[in-house]
Amino acid sequence: MSEFGGLAVDVSGSGLTCAREPFSLYPTSCSGEEDRIAEWGVDLGKHFYPLGESSRREFFIVMDEDGGIFLMMDRVGALGVRERGLESLVRGIAPEWLPE
Repeated sequence: MSEFGGLAVDVSGSGLTCAREPFSLYPTSCSGEEDRIAEWGVDLGKHFYPLGESSRREFFIVMDEDGGIFLMMDRVGALGVRERGLESLVRGIAPEWLPE
């Protein structure tokens, strides 16, 4: 977070496998969602940490203890580990949706 925290990325248009959408890396934008993040962590056996959100608050962006980047709301999608996860957001690579 010391490197990327506070970053807002304004992308749009066609991506590689899904539309590219703006997102921001402000962990405080996930305030009030601690229960949701913790519940998904229990369900999936992971510890998630808030990173930010998509521009329309459609999804929160979280990271697990191994550096995996995920989209989270009523479902969870894996984007990749560390830089690859961020690259998926920028390039428009669809997440791998995890079973509910």
